[in-house]
Amino acid sequence: MFGIVRSSIAKSAAPLLSRSRSEHKFSRKKLFKQKGTGRARVGDANSPIRDRGAYAMARTAPNDMSSDLPNKTYYLAYRVALSDAYRKGKLFVIGQDESFVGKFEEKLSTKETVKAGDSYDLEIPTTESIAISKFVKSHELEKLNVLFIADDYFKVSNLREAVLRYPSNKLRVLQKEEVEVRDLLKAHRIYVEKAAFNYFAAKYTKFVDFDA
Repeated sequence: MFGIVRSSIAKSAAPLLSRSRSEHKFSRKKLFKQKGTGRARVGDANSPIRDRGAYAMARTAPNDMSSDLPNKTYYLAYRVALSDAYRKGKLFVIGQDESFVGKFEEKLSTKETVKAGDSYDLEIPTTESIAISKFVKSHELEKLNVLFIADDYFKVSNLREAVLRYPSNKLRVLQKEEVEVRDLLKAHRIYVEKAAFNYFAAKYTKFVDFDA
């Protein structure tokens, strides 16, 4: 698991284009003559000690952040992270359960938690942060890292906008393809759409032999 997280951190680091002296844009001509200025000798404007100068011992991008870890190891890490979140009660799948459809009217008649206007996806009807604030407060999530995983990033535009307006960086919205193992491990609560969860189940059990 440590190797997977370390690898994902390395891949997420942007390849830095640090120019060395030979790659920098300034002339190679000395800024001042060698003698007679009364000051210390100086080189050209590409010197690392000059303002906007080049970098000493710079690396040329792109950096190679590839990993030798096989896909089986990555997929196992995802399964372990999701299973651990489920066992600890941190994973919530948002979607309509087919076995629940027949009981919907009965639930409404008993005035339980399901209401007529409830939806079965992550999208919310407003972009105002007050909607997120009420959700966070009602579930006591103020001090927790919350991760929303959407099946389609563009279909949760209101949720994304509301999270951006919410005065905290503890809430994140990711599309299913963007989720990494460290995102799952860092989150204290994970709300994932059913279609996205099915995507995880299909992808990360590819090497599992269920008949063994």
